[in-house]
Amino acid sequence: MIGKNQVDNLSKIKVDAINKPIIIYAFINPLSHTCWALEPLIKKMVLEYGDYFTVRPVISFGASSHEKKIKTSVSFLKQNLGLAIKAAGLQGNKMGRQFLQKVQEAYFFYDDDLLNEDVMMTYASLLDLDLNEFSNDLYSHSAKKAYQADLKLKKEMNIKELPSLVFFSKHNEMHNLKITGLANYNDYTYLLYKLLNKKITPKNKPSLKSFLMSQSLLSIEDIAFIFDWTHDQTKVKLNQLKLAGDVEELTILSRKYWTYKHKK
Repeated sequence: MIGKNQVDNLSKIKVDAINKPIIIYAFINPLSHTCWALEPLIKKMVLEYGDYFTVRPVISFGASSHEKKIKTSVSFLKQNLGLAIKAAGLQGNKMGRQFLQKVQEAYFFYDDDLLNEDVMMTYASLLDLDLNEFSNDLYSHSAKKAYQADLKLKKEMNIKELPSLVFFSKHNEMHNLKITGLANYNDYTYLLYKLLNKKITPKNKPSLKSFLMSQSLLSIEDIAFIFDWTHDQTKVKLNQLKLAGDVEELTILSRKYWTYKHKK
């Protein structure tokens, strides 16, 4: 279970008014391998318990382990990558998360340096973002304000390690919790149970095909983890979809990934 030093009570911070009872603030460094490893855990939790919470990424740089070597300056990343992620988020939390995942894929899968606005626009074009609005928002006051709010939130919540997840209950503000570092999946779901103060049952997962339609690149290991399958079971199911022409296997930087094959 969760160690004593890993979870803190956060009783003084108010929760935003939303429909779902819990907000999970995900404090991450987009360039950290450890933070990237958090993604499959969040994807699985969304599939099983997404009716109970909303995930809101909070962007920060530094303070994380296993950061990928940065080829450009940290100041550039703070002024541009952070602002781009916030600019996408101005079109909705979902858009912000999807754009964040795209730039992480670009960085980890393709070794893309994300050096300029053209690169940002390329990845924005892969989503349902309004590109004119995104371009206007990149260096807008609203994006800068949103990014500064992330930095302020990190300070207020005393975040010392990335990733960290802060669970806020809309209905039980005296028992908000923080878990630092990369934890076991059961530790995260335990906090949901604790904050909701009731037993909840995970939803039935969608078909593998339906799930992959909403994703980009996933390794077989991540798919097996998300669906609670063995490696062999996962391989069989993926090969069945491959034979049907629904998915394809890609090799990127000597690693294999699976993706849905969108029909033209």
